[in-house]
Amino acid sequence: MKTLILSRDENDLIGWVQTNYPTSSLLSDDNFNLIKKTDGDFYAFSSSLRVSNLIEAINLSDNVIYYNPKYLTDDKIDGAIRLSDKLVDNSYDPADLLLSYQLRENDDRILWVAGCSYAAGFSLIDQSSSYANILSNKLNLELKCLSIPGTSIAWAGDQILRSDIRSNDIVIWGITGVERYMFYHDKMIFHVCDATLPPLLEGPLAQYPKSFLEKKLVDEDNIVHGIKSIFQVINFCKKIGAKLILFPHYDLSTEYNRKILTIYLKNIYNTVVPSEIIDHVGENLHPGPNTHKNWANELYNFITQQGYYTNDLSN
Repeated sequence: MKTLILSRDENDLIGWVQTNYPTSSLLSDDNFNLIKKTDGDFYAFSSSLRVSNLIEAINLSDNVIYYNPKYLTDDKIDGAIRLSDKLVDNSYDPADLLLSYQLRENDDRILWVAGCSYAAGFSLIDQSSSYANILSNKLNLELKCLSIPGTSIAWAGDQILRSDIRSNDIVIWGITGVERYMFYHDKMIFHVCDATLPPLLEGPLAQYPKSFLEKKLVDEDNIVHGIKSIFQVINFCKKIGAKLILFPHYDLSTEYNRKILTIYLKNIYNTVVPSEIIDHVGENLHPGPNTHKNWANELYNFITQQGYYTNDLSN
């Protein structure tokens, strides 16, 4: 009988393994033959095994435990588990619904930037020219980016609500288009929008009718869930004392949904409407470095005007 325990890194796993599997052995590329020749308990980190050995170790094991109490993504382990087609014991998040994309490592004040490809600086040749990175440097604050291309308003809201955001942190939310949604299939969440739908239909979501997935893009539920997510985040940040700034990209929504968003957000004091895109990069015509520079300046000016950027943490 072989049991394999996996985790992102040593800090997450070592204490738990010592308590629950005290006789387990660390498995690495150097001693990989150990799991081939003997039974017993083994543990491995994302960095201790190359992908091919990680997949083989999973397949060789009778029981596989993925210790991930912080719900953080690890492309290497997540991918290996899926490729192995093995049922994994993950009592913390058995359906892979609680993955987070950033972890707080200290008590210093942090700049959090949430959103889609605009906030992520997608297609920029130099990531340091994204408005998130420019603003981080201007404010001299550590940046935590909760931004992935193609994601929805509801996804970003969920990431904000489950992140370790604290009083006086600054939160910038680049609100994306309404016509997007999360689709759960085969223990994976897929982010569906106009740009991601064609490759998803050719790949992992090929079994679903195109008309079904397209209809969900314009479903009125998207505006309902989006508005609710925005106001949940507003309430959350207000309660904990975080400095929230809404940065809505109205151009990513249809005219009808744009009007609804505008009505809901027009009286929110901390809404900053970004200026127009003046340059583009990439095949999908994402905002270019000049646009990001303008957006960073607009946000910086608002932050300083509101007194959010000060060494006096009472502001």
